[in-house]
Amino acid sequence: MDPQQKIYNENIQALPQREAQLNPEIVKYQLETSELIENIRMLLLNEIFVRNEDTGVITRQTSPYGKRLMNEEGAQEVLTIIRPHLDKNIILSNLTDHEIEATLIELRSKTAILLQRKYIDYEIDKEKLPTIMTTMINPIWSTLKRAANETTLNYLGKTQQLHEIRRHDDSDDKGFMQKFMNPFKK
Repeated sequence: MDPQQKIYNENIQALPQREAQLNPEIVKYQLETSELIENIRMLLLNEIFVRNEDTGVITRQTSPYGKRLMNEEGAQEVLTIIRPHLDKNIILSNLTDHEIEATLIELRSKTAILLQRKYIDYEIDKEKLPTIMTTMINPIWSTLKRAANETTLNYLGKTQQLHEIRRHDDSDDKGFMQKFMNPFKK
């Protein structure tokens, strides 16, 4: 393949990512974890969002398919345990692979012991324990991986640089256009 064609292809593939990096709202969304925590809660309680066709109002309801993995008390306890691990301060930290692995091992162990002790109180079917653990651990693993070796910090640094470059380029373009449109005005 022609070297220039290769560069062109790489740039075309990177365009959507670059646009995302330049949008501060996307960065803010990527650091916000409340929606993720709410999704975990809904999975544990087998809830879905339903839109009323007449009013357009969206409500949360129990899904007619399947059954909840635990009761509200259990879901709240699980969220209390995982919330500190799904925090933007974690995402913005610098964790080694060893630290991530140690955190996950400790979290799995503590959570498994809690759920096995409280499965009656939380109305948990013991056969669903692996599903519950996966529902909890996978998002935490993904969040911790975002902190591995400053991944998110590096991303945000590049985002800020691109945003500043683009803002500078836009201001240069405006100055050029003003001079072009009225060359006699100083």
